[in-house]
Amino acid sequence: MKVLLIIFFASFPLTAQLIFSEIMFDLEGSDSPNEFVEVYNSGTDSVDLSFWQISDKFSTDELVDGGMGTIIPPERYALILEGDYDEATGIYLNLIPDSVLIVRVDDSSIGNGLSAADSLFITDSSGTISDSLGWSDISASGFSYERKRLDHSNTVANWATSLDSLGTPGFLNSVTPPPVDAALIASSIIHSPENPTLSDVVTLTVTIFNEGTETISGVMEVTETSDLLGSSSFTDLSDSDTTDIAISIGTFSSGQHLLTVSLLVNGDADTTDNFAVYSLTVQYTENVLTLNEIHYAPDAGIAEFIELAVLSSDQLDLSGWHFSDSDTSNLHYLPGETVSAGDLIVISNDSSLLPHLPLDGILLVSPDGFPTLNNSGDEIYLFDPTETAIDSLSYTSDWGGESGYSLEKLLSYLDSPEPNNWAMSLDSVGTPGKVNSVTPPPVDAALIASSINHSPQNPTPNDAVTLTASIVNEGIDTISGIVEVAKESDLLGSSSFTDLSDSDTTDIAISIGTFSSGQHLLTVSLLVNGDADTTDNFAVYSLTVQYTENVLTLNEIHYAPDAGIAEFIELAVLSSDQLDLSGWHFSDSDTSNLHYLPGETVSAGDLIVISNDSSLLPHLPLDGILLVSPDGFPTLNNSGDDIFLFDPSGTVNDSISFSDDWGGGDGRSLEKLNPQLDSPDPDNWGTCTAVEKMSPGSDNSILVETLPEAGNILLDPNPFSPDGDSFEDELRISYSLPFAQAYLTMQIFDSIGREVRTLARNLVTGAEGILTWDGRFDHGNRARIGIYIIKVEAVDQSTGQSVEWVKTAVLAEVLR
Repeated sequence: MKVLLIIFFASFPLTAQLIFSEIMFDLEGSDSPNEFVEVYNSGTDSVDLSFWQISDKFSTDELVDGGMGTIIPPERYALILEGDYDEATGIYLNLIPDSVLIVRVDDSSIGNGLSAADSLFITDSSGTISDSLGWSDISASGFSYERKRLDHSNTVANWATSLDSLGTPGFLNSVTPPPVDAALIASSIIHSPENPTLSDVVTLTVTIFNEGTETISGVMEVTETSDLLGSSSFTDLSDSDTTDIAISIGTFSSGQHLLTVSLLVNGDADTTDNFAVYSLTVQYTENVLTLNEIHYAPDAGIAEFIELAVLSSDQLDLSGWHFSDSDTSNLHYLPGETVSAGDLIVISNDSSLLPHLPLDGILLVSPDGFPTLNNSGDEIYLFDPTETAIDSLSYTSDWGGESGYSLEKLLSYLDSPEPNNWAMSLDSVGTPGKVNSVTPPPVDAALIASSINHSPQNPTPNDAVTLTASIVNEGIDTISGIVEVAKESDLLGSSSFTDLSDSDTTDIAISIGTFSSGQHLLTVSLLVNGDADTTDNFAVYSLTVQYTENVLTLNEIHYAPDAGIAEFIELAVLSSDQLDLSGWHFSDSDTSNLHYLPGETVSAGDLIVISNDSSLLPHLPLDGILLVSPDGFPTLNNSGDDIFLFDPSGTVNDSISFSDDWGGGDGRSLEKLNPQLDSPDPDNWGTCTAVEKMSPGSDNSILVETLPEAGNILLDPNPFSPDGDSFEDELRISYSLPFAQAYLTMQIFDSIGREVRTLARNLVTGAEGILTWDGRFDHGNRARIGIYIIKVEAVDQSTGQSVEWVKTAVLAEVLR
């Protein structure tokens, strides 16, 4: 069927009195002399058609009196006929009402003869266009095109093919709507939310169209079977208007629901478009159907299959349910069977599995075929009718189920994506339609070793520790039991649990008291009567407690050794007890690169040398301790670096951020004055004065045995330049002693440990004083530029107590 395309031309007043209401431009056989144009006077005044003209695309005709005059009364029709139409014998005889004004064109055709693609204009006596339209693609011959509503705009939607052969010349158009005609637009029905769940209130929205001429009111109802679910009324819907009706229809059970939507309007002339059936699908929020067994690598002659277990407590209609492998574009729909709680449904490519099922087994063959499951691994998706994935898994051959044996779920209600919930069947063909062979025993509890943790996370010796462990019931029966924590043979604590359901887990918290610093190996035990498998009821847990005291300290650093000498750091053991080095580690400034110490046990006062290899052994005393970290040794920067010492808990037990002006360098190590001193303080370090330039495993060469509780040594200026210019020529060494009277000895050493000048030896002095050094050696020679070590010792005259200091000074320029 051809479709009318009307082309409307603007540029004339919408309030024009005379409008086109019907055209006949294609008749059976010859069109002439039977073409006509019907016009309508939509105004309140009569219109005189004298000197009016009508035009098509090619020519213009003047309207002339057809024998009835040229006046159209208001709200009346007029017919424009061809000049040679014979009213006495023409095809419209007895069809045109007598009261209709007939005018003619001034020749034998309207325009150039109306064609399948044409246009019309009608202009008044002043040449003003009163109406116009255009059309193409004419439909069936012998039917006119009529305006639906004379009081509506000249739009495409307002024109239609006449329902009557030969049209309706001079009277009411056949396509004029009835007074009352409402329509429900079925294609407009939507619901929200788009994918409702059991808990969602659903709203249905429907569009209503008033196809009649009168304003209407009515009711929209939604029912399921004979139950009214909801309704909504509307009022005063004007002709040709639409309105959207929203109806709340409550919550629904999962699955598909066929709803009837009805439009009720009194006096509706056409009720065929007042009803629609709408399918609403509600997703399954619970796992009512689950994957239970997969046979992806059967022996020859055995078909692949998947088995589903029905977990729903109600009967379940499988209509619309579907599944796929990893290719989710290739869906396989299940037959519309109804199944019950506990049913096992086997799905395969054909019925060859029937002999392997029990007599009451359910075997379904999808009309869409069965995917080929990959032996190395594949994905399986189970979709409900809303396209929601209700269950899925992504298995690999590591899960089990190869060499002819199926892959079975331990318990049907366990999560399918978890590989630990599956195991290889104990039966060679699997258990299609039967209880899985790997179903757990009645009583089987397990301690989840990986779940064990403690709090606080990094305990100190003062913190009471609580151990937490997760218990899982891998059996079918509800269980009760006890969890104990012991160290060696000592019970540290226990806690009981009751009524743990199958497949459930519970966390058990046990208070186990305080612990000394270091690592402690604890045994965690799960005790359940009748446990069928106790191999997973025990775990060993390592608890590490941080050291709150500085039990291990940095004591010597060799960061710029001579060629052939390895870099090292030396640690001094300050602990009063033996110390296990297991878990202790260190790093330079790159704390992401940790170096762990071997698990040696050391004692108070031990000096531990750590290096990259054993090449330092000849330089250690016979009882020296040299450790080589299995994680290597960092390269210490000569200009300065950071060193961090971590206890097994990861807590920084000691650290230093040294630079080359602290001492050391040029082949000499950096030594601490006393192990008890704080490592981060540069005043507590100095250059090694030993002949070997280092003291690995031995007392430091600059060791200060007695630490002053008060007093101080100040060097000023430092650096100094004894060049004879009267500026900073002398080093002033100011001392403040913790004694009222003392014997003072002050010595100066060069960078390789040789004594070059004695400024005082057993000098009797008071608590304070100043000595100077002019930059010369004892024999008067001038000192070279470089670093010099100032060693000061003071002995109390009355008590004999002594204190020592070691400082470094820099001679900046040579004497002139």
